[in-house]
Amino acid sequence: MTDIDSQKTIAELTTEVTSLKAELRDAQKLIEYIGAELRTLRAKPYAAKGEGLSDEQLHLLLKDMEIDQAMRHDVASLEDSAKEVVQACRPERPEVQKGGRRKLPDHLPRKEIVLSVKQEELLCQCCGGEKRKIGTEASEQLEIVPAKFFVVRYLREKFACPKCAEQVSIAPPAPKPIPRGNAGSGVIAMVAVSRFASHLPWYRQENILARCGHTVGRSTQWSWAFRGAKVLEPLIDELKRRVLLSEVIWTDDTPVKIQDKKVKKRLPESRIWTYRGDSSNPYIFFEFTRTRRRDGPKTILDLFNGYLVADAYAGYDCVYASGNVIEAACFAHVRRKFFESLGGAGPIALEALLHIRQLYRVEQNAEKLCRDQKLSKTEFHALRLQMRRRYSTSRLQEFKAWLEKQKEEQLPQSRIGKAIRYTLKNWTALNSFLENGEVTLDNNLAENILRKIALGRKNWLFFGGEEGGRVAATYATIIASAARHGLDPFVYLRDVFTRLSQDPKTPIATLLPDEWEDKTSGYYENLCQLDAA
Repeated sequence: MTDIDSQKTIAELTTEVTSLKAELRDAQKLIEYIGAELRTLRAKPYAAKGEGLSDEQLHLLLKDMEIDQAMRHDVASLEDSAKEVVQACRPERPEVQKGGRRKLPDHLPRKEIVLSVKQEELLCQCCGGEKRKIGTEASEQLEIVPAKFFVVRYLREKFACPKCAEQVSIAPPAPKPIPRGNAGSGVIAMVAVSRFASHLPWYRQENILARCGHTVGRSTQWSWAFRGAKVLEPLIDELKRRVLLSEVIWTDDTPVKIQDKKVKKRLPESRIWTYRGDSSNPYIFFEFTRTRRRDGPKTILDLFNGYLVADAYAGYDCVYASGNVIEAACFAHVRRKFFESLGGAGPIALEALLHIRQLYRVEQNAEKLCRDQKLSKTEFHALRLQMRRRYSTSRLQEFKAWLEKQKEEQLPQSRIGKAIRYTLKNWTALNSFLENGEVTLDNNLAENILRKIALGRKNWLFFGGEEGGRVAATYATIIASAARHGLDPFVYLRDVFTRLSQDPKTPIATLLPDEWEDKTSGYYENLCQLDAA
């Protein structure tokens, strides 16, 4: 063998060794990936549902504290520029009563029962004289009167001329919340709130109402709710219009089973969407769609201009394509994907969680400064935007450089690889919060609203057809918007039914949750008088 042949053989062997080493590295990565997947799947049924970190994992993030210390020094310099105003952007937490029995609320009505001293104890055993009253000692017990039905009987007076028995005059009929119905506003509101706020199925309510003195069948309850939803349509349209006037909207969707006669042997899925308005339009709107096609959000958001905080669902792409809507992605989804990859890429996933943690620390510091300085919402959003541009921008640049480096080193099909590519793919949308102070870092505001729907479907299980889905969306809109303003949904809904039945031309703007004036204080007093009679 000549020297030339030997050199060729050595070069070929070197190339082959290099190729085999590369294949071995890929095989080792694949084995690690499969092992990580296996460990994750085995642990998933028994793992905690939250996304908290263990003490060992938190120990690796100690350098996080050093970064926070540097940020705190800078945050202190911003306090001088913050203006003090009366309105706080977030209500202060009430003081928690520590131990002891909680005092009964003052607003509850009191009924006094006098406990008299026995007659034989009124004579003094020392001198035989009669004792005189020197005072009373009070104690209180909480009691309740179970709900019960009563009937309001309207008597329409009639007058006629005694001479000619003509020209009969009769009082106008009593207003009804639903045409040709015999249910009052309170009954309809109670049935609707019990179903869509307390999530009681119709059959459970049937049993509960029977214990209250009258059996109301589930079909009758559904009829009341359906016809009541028709009455509420003008208010729903106004709430929807106001939400779409927002500069920022938070949206999300969740699946719910639905009855469909065309589909046998299974219950297909429908979708219910939520749209949350910003601080200038503090309302919440729900929409029902038969499927998750993009037609649903496109129809609703066709006239919207502003920021849409949502997940990375491809159905929103047609909304962004118009150019009027700016995509704002969710860092909670990003964090979740890295958290799910902890089992296979612990240190690397932890480092990603550290970068995301620093972004949330900026948000927390802004909120704390807002509470301390008692800023208005407008001032809070301006301050938060200033802090984001000052602190979050550099952290985002570091995070992206880290992602680009790790992208080349991780298997694309691994959990950590998918998390990295998901983040880079949505990077522009993830940076939208640097442009507007009201845009949040995640979409948790919308997700928290849908938790009530998720709780409900565990109780009533499915929608009874498309009409059932639309009725559920109607009442969910009313109840969620009322809850956002701290209103009792029963009192609010009952009063809305009453006003619309008494005067169908009632200005809808006066019925909005933030404009609504509670004039129902005498209602319960009248019921007490009726009960006493």
